[in-house]
Amino acid sequence: GTFQLKDGKITTSKLKSAIKDVDLVARFSNGKKHSMETSVFELMKFKGYFNRELIESYVKISNFDEPKIDLRVDGVVPTETLINLFHIEGVKSSNGEIEVHNFQLKGRQKDMMSARTIKKVLASGEIEFDDAQIVFQDEKLTLDKGNLKLNNNSLSVENLELEGAGTEIKLNGKFINILPVIFADKDNSKKAELKFNAKILGKRVDLDRLISIISIDVEEDDVTEEVMDSIQVAHTISQERFTKFLDGTIDIKVEEFNYNEIEGENFSGELDFEDNE
Repeated sequence: GTFQLKDGKITTSKLKSAIKDVDLVARFSNGKKHSMETSVFELMKFKGYFNRELIESYVKISNFDEPKIDLRVDGVVPTETLINLFHIEGVKSSNGEIEVHNFQLKGRQKDMMSARTIKKVLASGEIEFDDAQIVFQDEKLTLDKGNLKLNNNSLSVENLELEGAGTEIKLNGKFINILPVIFADKDNSKKAELKFNAKILGKRVDLDRLISIISIDVEEDDVTEEVMDSIQVAHTISQERFTKFLDGTIDIKVEEFNYNEIEGENFSGELDFEDNE
């Protein structure tokens, strides 16, 4: 089967704004054996506009039993589009753009999920943040000027600026196994570790406001003790889904910081993550 759309529009409940002026050509075949194994879906051409910003893509998925993926993306994506698409909890609104340059991902999905076989996967591209803003738990956070470079199993972060919640910092670092962690599930999550070495340089850090973003948004007086306990357990499990993947070190230098009644200057230290601690 083949499908073509010219000068079209794509709308979905997952996106607040439509993709307009869409040109695409796609095909599907179940192959010589008429089976999942020989099936192929290919989006040979895709071009459209998010908020008047061009995005182009190519997608090929073959062998539906053990999918092999060839994905290429180039263009500008509104921040709110990604937030809505991935349904990130706690985000109330977003603004700004994320620029994707020559992103490519090619390999078997099975290999992408394992740190042992991730070397078989080809991945490359760059991502830049252009005043990308999100309102998270009533706090406005801005990512700007940073550059993320993907080179197979390595992700380099260069001068990514985060401002908001009384905090102004810059992040640099190198992260390994980013794809196995993203694709991790209950069967292979124990094998995936996000190894990293990063540096944070900051003018100021407000720990109270940062902690409030990831804290439980329920007051103890509003619910019974039993309900509060169950909420705290669920919250801890939710956080552990992320923290259990971390294995690395962040060097931190901050000119000013505060935490409760503590105020400090010229802090220099190290934050280590290992074995979910």
